[in-house]
Amino acid sequence: MRTKTATVLLLCTVFIMLLNQTLMTTAMPVIASSLNISVGLGQWLTTGYVLILGVISPMTAQLITKFSSRHLFLSILAIFLVGTIITMLNSNFWFLLLGRLIQACAGGILISFVQVSLLILHRPEKRGTVLGIQALVITCAPALGPTLAGIVIKLENWQALFSFQFPIMFIILIISWFWFPNYTDSHKIHIDWLSVFCSLLGISALLIGINLLKSNLAVSLILIIIGLLFSWWFVRRQTTLAEPTLRLTLFKKCGFRRMTLIIMLCYAAMLGGQAIVPLLLENWLNLSGFTAGLFMLPGALLNAIFSPIAGSLYDKHGIKTVGSIGLFLSLIAEVGLVWTHAPISMMLFLIAYTCFMVGVAFLFTPAISASLAGLTPEELNHGTVLTNTLRQIAASFSMTILVMITSGTPKTTMGFQISIVIILILTILGLCIFVKQVKADKGV
Repeated sequence: MRTKTATVLLLCTVFIMLLNQTLMTTAMPVIASSLNISVGLGQWLTTGYVLILGVISPMTAQLITKFSSRHLFLSILAIFLVGTIITMLNSNFWFLLLGRLIQACAGGILISFVQVSLLILHRPEKRGTVLGIQALVITCAPALGPTLAGIVIKLENWQALFSFQFPIMFIILIISWFWFPNYTDSHKIHIDWLSVFCSLLGISALLIGINLLKSNLAVSLILIIIGLLFSWWFVRRQTTLAEPTLRLTLFKKCGFRRMTLIIMLCYAAMLGGQAIVPLLLENWLNLSGFTAGLFMLPGALLNAIFSPIAGSLYDKHGIKTVGSIGLFLSLIAEVGLVWTHAPISMMLFLIAYTCFMVGVAFLFTPAISASLAGLTPEELNHGTVLTNTLRQIAASFSMTILVMITSGTPKTTMGFQISIVIILILTILGLCIFVKQVKADKGV
């Protein structure tokens, strides 16, 4: 009963916080017009949220160790509610952005916390199934965000996007206050604030630099260099600390290192594909954003449905069988997307894109499970945070580059095909790493 209660509360909370990540996509033109700001400035309501998710993530490992599970979860809910109240009660863009960033701070801690909690609460032999259910929630929430936002704005004003979240999260907080169990203890650890500073500055500069690649190349390159320097300083410092912010020594384990690389490549391919398909549909075929979203919905829903199935198959058959299915489907779909772009055949294009999303489902969840398989219970939180942070950086870089290529060429279809070829190359790299890991598992 305790495990079921905690699992339901954790998944409901992460669903709302990840739904919040994409709510602004459809609402952006309406919000920009209402606040008399440019769409580019308004876009920071989404970009800033995603950036904070990536920036906060490295700190989560020590927070999970320092505070008990109950204390940390209740604090996350309280922080999110503070951000929600600010967004509800303000029509000023900067206060609205502040509220969004506070919400993102809670979300950045929660994503890794939920994954670590599910691994602690459930038996190791059920790890794939549990992470598959989590992947279903993580996939569904962002996919439903734009559609839900369109419906809410049609029925109410844009402030309703924030006001509907408050009663839901408040009810979750009340239930959690009385019934959320404590399954980890707090430990006295030293937080190295210099490492925290280096991490925050390094990842912030890196992610902002990546997002500015198209609009301001010079500033972007400077920020990326600054980000790399501070990230390198952070990495070097972790090797000298008795209590590192992140245990980067985990990368000495070949299995963890290889599967983390596959996770990064897979996530970069998935989010990159999700970013460029709407550009093709809207810019070349002149479909509305809502129609483009409906076109992509089958792929998102099947990805969500097959994620727990893939996790269950991993528990029974291991990474070789399930990962092979995922890579095969992804490669076939990507070849199809290169040659069967939407103007030629909408139906074939839909089938290819949906097949691509199903392939990702069969690879992504099992890869996460396999990456954590060789870690001790004490290493799980550090391993989880490392994979979450690195995949976020990989996805940001992929989305920025692919959107720039797709929208920056004279013919939209040409840019789209070039982008799909890049995704195909990422998948082939993932296949090479996967084959190497399968041989290592066999002892070849």
